Amino acid sequence: MSAVFVGLIFISLNIPVHGVDILPDLVGYLLIAGGSVRLSGKSSKFQAAVFPAVALAVCGVISQFGKLPEIISDGRGFTIFIWVMGLGDIIVRYLLAAGAMDMERKQNIQLEAGRLIRIWKYQAAMLAIMLLLILLPLSSMERQWQLRLPLIVSGIASLVFLVCFYQTRKKYLNICKNLI
Repeated sequence: MSAVFVGLIFISLNIPVHGVDILPDLVGYLLIAGGSVRLSGKSSKFQAAVFPAVALAVCGVISQFGKLPEIISDGRGFTIFIWVMGLGDIIVRYLLAAGAMDMERKQNIQLEAGRLIRIWKYQAAMLAIMLLLILLPLSSMERQWQLRLPLIVSGIASLVFLVCFYQTRKKYLNICKNLI
């Protein structure tokens, strides 16, 4: 669960140094995929999170090192890329929260996974609004203005999800330690 948490840190925080994100999403999604493989015995939801996490890592490679300027120079290409990244991310986060909920149910333990699901719902709603706004034929300035609120709420929800996943991870590790 620790690898998944560290992966969430990478994808939730953007810390640019000289124009380069020192916590690249590529690494975050690979950590999530690896952590999900290790947790797959606890819930099939974790196994289901592996493919979208790897696909998002590939998108991270394109974004970090690839042909993103060529993709985004075409407005449709940019829209498609943003949709893929946004939907993939929200799917991965749902599967992680659902996996924690499965673990609670199967092992009869309390991990506060219900909070993760509630926070995920806010993220999903804000993402849906942002993705729909991207489709509207607006000028760049109008789009920036209309995306601000859902982007801020989504960012806050992402950080709250990160904190709650940390707490879930901590509870899980304490339960595992007590079983030994």
